[in-house]
Amino acid sequence: MSTPIQTVENTIAEKLREITGLTVYEVRPAHALVLPSATLTLILGRMHGGFPDAMQYLDLVMQIDVWSRTESQMRDLADKVLMKLYQARTEMGFIDIALVNMRDLPEEEVWRRYLYFRIETTVSKS
Repeated sequence: MSTPIQTVENTIAEKLREITGLTVYEVRPAHALVLPSATLTLILGRMHGGFPDAMQYLDLVMQIDVWSRTESQMRDLADKVLMKLYQARTEMGFIDIALVNMRDLPEEEVWRRYLYFRIETTVSKS
C-alpha cells in the first residue's frame, strides 16, 4: 500500500511520462542520467486542517529538475512539464498546483532548470 505522498509522486511521474522524449526518474540515479530527463525530489510536506477523523489537507513542495544537453531543449521541456501539470491538476486529484520558484543551473556539458511546485490535495481516512 502506498502512502499519500508516494501516491502524489507516482501520479506526477506518470503524467510527466506522457511527454514525448522525456525520461522521468522518481529517484535520481546514482550514476549518469539519460538525457533529456526529469528528476523528482520532495522538498516539504505537511498535513493539516480538514476533519482529522475523515479527511485532511496535504500540502507538498516538490522540485522537478529538467535536464538536457542544450539550453533550447531544456527550456522547451520545462515549459511542457509546467503546462502538463497545470492542465492535468484536476485530473490528478489535486486542489491546486502552482509554480512557486524556478531557476536555470547550467553545468558542464548539461543544462538544468529546476521548478518548485506547491501541490495541495486531500487525504481521506477510511
